[in-house]
Amino acid sequence: FDPTGLFVILLALGTALLAGVMVAQIIRIRHLRRGAEITHTRRFTLIRTLQKIASFSFLRSIYVWQQTPAEELEAIGAQVGSDVPYCVRGGTVLCRGRGERLTTLPAMPKCWYVIVKPAEAFATGKMYGEIDAKNPVRLHTTDAMMAALEKGSLSSVAAQIGNTFEQVIPADSDVRAIRRQLLDHGALNAMMSGSGSAVFGIFKAFPAAQAACNALENENRQIFLAESV
Repeated sequence: FDPTGLFVILLALGTALLAGVMVAQIIRIRHLRRGAEITHTRRFTLIRTLQKIASFSFLRSIYVWQQTPAEELEAIGAQVGSDVPYCVRGGTVLCRGRGERLTTLPAMPKCWYVIVKPAEAFATGKMYGEIDAKNPVRLHTTDAMMAALEKGSLSSVAAQIGNTFEQVIPADSDVRAIRRQLLDHGALNAMMSGSGSAVFGIFKAFPAAQAACNALENENRQIFLAESV
C-alpha cells in the first residue's frame, strides 16, 4: 500500500471539487448580475440582484435581493464598515455607536456645497491619536443641530456645524486658508470634513458657490460643486 499515491488521488479529487464549486459560483454570479443595481465603493461592491436570494458575499462583493429591507441591508453594511449603514440609508441622519445606530432627521434645507481638497492629507489614525492626546474642547452639540434641522433654517444649520479635528490639525495646514477663503466668498459657514483634509463650504445659491469654486482654484487643490439631496 502506497500512501503517497492515495494522497495524490485525494488531492486531485479535492482540487477538482473546489474548481467545480468555484465554476458553479461564477456562473451563478454572472446570472445574478444581469439587471442588477451595482454600487462600487473603495472597499466593496454592493449588488442588488433581481433574484430573490439570501444575502451573501463573494470576492469583496455583497449580493442582496433588490427588495431586501433597508434595515437588513444596514446590518449587512455594518459588518463591512462603520460608514456603510449611512450610505445605505442616505439623507440627513444621526449616527451613533460606531455609525451603525441610525436615526433619520428632518431633511437638510436645500443648498450648495463647495468641497475643496488640498494636496496635503491627514492619516485618520494619527488624527484620532491627536484627539486622545490633546482632549480638545467640544464646541457644538448634537441637540443644537437637531433643533436647527427641525427649524428648517439653512443659516441656523450652518451655524451649528463643528469639527473637533480642526483643533488638532498642523499649524501650517492649508485647511485654515481654504476655510477662510470660502467664508470670504460668501459661504454661510465652512468646515473640514471628518479627519480631513477636505474642506466644505455651505452656500445658499448656485451663483455664489460657482464663483467660490473659480476663486479658490489652483493646481494644488481639487474642487467639487454639489447640490444637497
